[in-house]
Amino acid sequence: FMSSLISTLDKLIEMVDNSNYKSLAKNVEIPKQMQAIIVDSETKKLGLQTVDTPKLRTKEVMIKIEASAVNRADLLQASGKYPPPKGESTIIGLECSGTIVDYSDDCVIAGKSKAFDIGSKVMALLPGGGYSQYVNVLESHLIPVPEDISFEIAAAIPEAFLTAFQLLFWYGKPEKFSYSDNKQESKQNDDNDNDIDTKNISRHHLIELSNSGLLTICGGKWTTYRQMAQDVLDVICDINPEIGRRSTECVTKIVKLIGSASWTHSVSAILERHQIPKHISSHLSSNYGDKSFIVGNLYLSKWNKLLAGGYPYTEAEVIYCSEYEMSLTPIDILSRRTRLAQLNKAAAEYALPKVIKLMGNVHGWNVRQRVAHYHDTMEFLRTMHVKDRHKWGRSRHTLDYSRRVVETVLNGPSMTDEAIQFVIDRFWDYHSQNVIDDNNDDDDIDDIDDIQDDEMDIDDDEDIDIDHDHRKRLTKTLKKHKQSRQLFEGCISRSQCLSLAKEFSEIFGDDRVIDALMFTGQQQLGLYEILVSCAACASHRQLFESNYYY
Repeated sequence: FMSSLISTLDKLIEMVDNSNYKSLAKNVEIPKQMQAIIVDSETKKLGLQTVDTPKLRTKEVMIKIEASAVNRADLLQASGKYPPPKGESTIIGLECSGTIVDYSDDCVIAGKSKAFDIGSKVMALLPGGGYSQYVNVLESHLIPVPEDISFEIAAAIPEAFLTAFQLLFWYGKPEKFSYSDNKQESKQNDDNDNDIDTKNISRHHLIELSNSGLLTICGGKWTTYRQMAQDVLDVICDINPEIGRRSTECVTKIVKLIGSASWTHSVSAILERHQIPKHISSHLSSNYGDKSFIVGNLYLSKWNKLLAGGYPYTEAEVIYCSEYEMSLTPIDILSRRTRLAQLNKAAAEYALPKVIKLMGNVHGWNVRQRVAHYHDTMEFLRTMHVKDRHKWGRSRHTLDYSRRVVETVLNGPSMTDEAIQFVIDRFWDYHSQNVIDDNNDDDDIDDIDDIQDDEMDIDDDEDIDIDHDHRKRLTKTLKKHKQSRQLFEGCISRSQCLSLAKEFSEIFGDDRVIDALMFTGQQQLGLYEILVSCAACASHRQLFESNYYY
């Protein structure tokens, strides 16, 4: 494939060289200033700013950028961990596509043999500067963009695509492989090397057979997954003749997707005529196809409440996905069916108790299973948008709201108001102590010199070396201690949970609440996870015996 790509590029360059390509006058207006995405040195946040347009250096070409790509190196540079090469732009962005608007006088472009000129579509690997309107790059780093490739696709080729291809083919060196989204098309391309089909660059896939007999497929795209599956099975039939003899003709092309058999554009209108709101009808039609009638019936019969305000996801979808789409956990619903976890973490946390109640009724979960699913899902949601400072504050976590969350998760009565209020108060005491400790840690590191003066009384000759070693040990210890207590917003540590559970058991007389809090093995818990566990133990003590397994 690489040789094919290089051959294609060579032919494009040759086409340009052999044509009567007249150089345009360098009369493109280039502004003195441009827009660029700049990383704030203090907050590390990205922001759009006006900066000076870069000046051309020797053998450089200026590109007006149409598209750029996101690489991990960009994220590292934004966080201050991957500085740009010396003398290069501090603006992030390692690849781009666009058009040539200017070049230095010593470029080949300015000579008789011109592979590029003003207005040529190009893509390039950059040392930096891709997140801006204009960037300068060495002429030797330019790659022509074929006419049938968009700027968006071209921008991801120089760094991301070619790096992946290099690892797979140059370093991986697979023994057997095939890649195409149409075997007949691939064969025709082999027979006629003059055919240029660069639109397939982003659609090809690789099938590799390892020495152990393991088949691996990578690459491709969502729109070619049927062909990818067929190619894998064809390879299996080729290397296992016995399977090939028993196999029938492939029917992949005539198998319809679930929900597409009788779907038409009028499905949404039909749902609306049955008194389902327009935004929900449109959502059901586009996500469930002709199966949206089943979801619609569930909506009209009983399950018509929204999971969270501002989003079209309803209780009916939870019931449908649990009964028909093998959704087994709340994470399946919130992340893999509705995508609410990715869209809005706070909304997903709000919807979680209701999702557990509905799924628990379908799957027959007992109280212990509901608690375990609540803990697991909350831990998962904490990985989404880690900083949610607007959410945390005592005003929201009232007694009534807390009781409603607990009773919804457990699908029944929880515990007394006195017990709920006790847990809330003690949780905030521990949470506040964490905030104070974090603020004091930086002061502790600054005060190490004072500690050393009080503790150390040694000879002057040895003082410098020992003082340095002692300072390093103290700094390392304090940092390690701080890192071990770093918590997600709105959580307390496992050891603090254990202390809270012991206090609860002493006052309310049941030490099994300790097992109810600790049995999931999580290292940090939020307020409602603790409340749910305590309430579950209070209402179903037998499920939290040390010898109970579910």
